[in-house]
Amino acid sequence: MKENEKRRRKPLTLQDKWRLDGEMYESDNNLTEEEIEQNIEKLIKIVNNNIKKKGRTQK
Repeated sequence: MKENEKRRRKPLTLQDKWRLDGEMYESDNNLTEEEIEQNIEKLIKIVNNNIKKKGRTQK
């Protein structure tokens, strides 16, 4: 076994994980601000429709 295989890596803190996630998201994100806003509006409509449907079935 090599020397560097024996050493354990220090575990990442939660802040490190969040920072890395943010960096990966930014590098993968090719959307414009307008496209992001449109996607958010679509998601809000979907959620609202699901809430309405759920309310109808519970009555």
